Amino acid sequence: MRPNFCQFVYDDSKNIDETNVLEVIDEILKTISLDKKSFFLKKCANINNAYAYCSVDGTRYIVIDESWLNQINNRNWFIIGVLAHEIGHHLNGHTINSKILNLSERRQQELEADRFSGSILKNLGASQIEATAWVNTIIPFEESDEHSTHPSKSKSKRISAIKAGYNGVELRDYTSKESYEDYFVLGYEYFNQKDFKKSYAYYQKALEINPKGSMAYNNIANIYYYVWNNLEEALKYYQIAINLDSRNYIAWHNLGDLTILGYNDYKKAFEYYNQALKLEPNYGKSLCSRGVVYLQYNMKNEACVDFRKACLLGVQNGCDNYQYNRCSN
Repeated sequence: MRPNFCQFVYDDSKNIDETNVLEVIDEILKTISLDKKSFFLKKCANINNAYAYCSVDGTRYIVIDESWLNQINNRNWFIIGVLAHEIGHHLNGHTINSKILNLSERRQQELEADRFSGSILKNLGASQIEATAWVNTIIPFEESDEHSTHPSKSKSKRISAIKAGYNGVELRDYTSKESYEDYFVLGYEYFNQKDFKKSYAYYQKALEINPKGSMAYNNIANIYYYVWNNLEEALKYYQIAINLDSRNYIAWHNLGDLTILGYNDYKKAFEYYNQALKLEPNYGKSLCSRGVVYLQYNMKNEACVDFRKACLLGVQNGCDNYQYNRCSN
């Protein structure tokens, strides 16, 4: 488990949809009789690793460096073992309230995730030597882990934990009841399928389990706004989302859009876009929208800077606005 140092949680462009990764995740879950994941997969560049993360609203994520993706194709047991380890953190409840644990408790959690990883690697066909060999690479010699969050310096503890999982020791039943994440994912999927009534119903079910789910409120607001044209309810739900998690830059951005399109208030929208960009400077949609506001105030140079940056970040509207407003002239 690593702290959240990537801005990814609310950005759908960071979703991982590569088939090879999803297939490996599904294989891992099927070995413990789970037929669907209860977490989201997100990209985070330049970490050369993966880690489990739980946001303030209770949504769970596995964050993976894109450079790893191709390595999974050749059945890299090290990569698969790390993924299994991080999934083990979620399924064992380690990512909830992890900040309040002492070092000894955190080390125990790491070893429990190691045991889970060992079990998964065996079920997927790795030998015990393959399941433990990577430890010799990252831990060349034995040291004390007394003052470490991870038992990373203790080669013997890591190998023993992986072997214990490999041999079926100290493992539990991971099948569980429907969770907030299960219903959230269903809400997200039905929205993409344009079945908005079902989407709304599943987001509401998610909130029954976790009333602090900021993104569930945001997504319900999207339904009210973009589908049912109910500005009042949309405004209420966006504000709830922000009150629950003031770092939800997508909700800040959406509030800006609603303020312009629904109430024609460019000044207030400008404040909302700035707040979104303060939280995530590379959120292309907010850059593009703020550029439009700049144009309203005859600030073409500032608008063109935002349009250009949005375009470079892959937002087509940014490219279109940059060209339409002749920013290169």
